[in-house]
Amino acid sequence: MSLIGALARRWRARRGGLGEHLARLFEACGVDAVVDVGAHRGKYRRFLREDLGFRGPVLSVEPIAELARALEARAAADAGWRVVRCALGPQPGTARLNVMASSDFSSLLDPTQAGTREFAARNAVARTEEVPVRTLDDVLADFAPEARSLYLKLDTQGYDLEVLRGAGRSLERIAALQSEISFVPLYAGMPAWRESIERIEALGFAVSGIFAVSREPTLRLVEADCVFVRA
Repeated sequence: MSLIGALARRWRARRGGLGEHLARLFEACGVDAVVDVGAHRGKYRRFLREDLGFRGPVLSVEPIAELARALEARAAADAGWRVVRCALGPQPGTARLNVMASSDFSSLLDPTQAGTREFAARNAVARTEEVPVRTLDDVLADFAPEARSLYLKLDTQGYDLEVLRGAGRSLERIAALQSEISFVPLYAGMPAWRESIERIEALGFAVSGIFAVSREPTLRLVEADCVFVRA
């Protein structure tokens, strides 16, 4: 098995509980399309296809140019998979993206030194990229227009609420969403976990489940995927 395959298998195993929950949620909500914001290397799309058996349209949004190009090449073999190379935010423009030593930590926000040494080393800026920024309304304008029950997965390293600010007219299409929420502030200016939950609830969603993503050796929770459904 390749290194990427082994990492993907461990990633999916950590999300076993999330997979079971989403299988029930997709059926209950009639989810017919998925938007993967912060697609990175495409593990979430693989999780959808292989673990959940989801065959509907998938839109992957990834700002790191190298990773987006690799996703575009792979998407050629899946007619239901579309890739958009950009970051998302409250308004269109350009922004400086911090590409971290471990690229899955990359963010439009600056890193802090919170957490263990391991987290600090992985969350250190290796380089920056100027990236285009679009709004969720913009990228969803022509995505799966027949779909009426979207699932929105957000993993933007502290920027999820800003992405949602760009989802005015398209918000009504979103039946449920998933946000990676930090319980330890890994980025400067990011919202506290309570604020993240409260602001998403204020948009008309209710918490459906919370699933740990990472913990420190002391077992302090660092990040968790929080799933919301229409209240």
